[in-house]
Amino acid sequence: MAGSSWQVISYNNGREAVTSLIIGTEITANFGEDGQLTGNASCNNYFASYETEGDSISIGPVGATEMF
Repeated sequence: MAGSSWQVISYNNGREAVTSLIIGTEITANFGEDGQLTGNASCNNYFASYETEGDSISIGPVGATEMF
């Protein structure tokens, strides 16, 4: 996972459903070698620490800019 970059195409909306992004928007996730997760969710950037163990990942706490 470390050193990889992802582009989100769908996500769990927390109400037992997987949904697509709004057309024209983009969410990225960059997993740094240093255990830092950074990315962009449309007009805002976010950042967090992450840890992996086996096939599990722990993320948080998360901070974000508030551009909107």
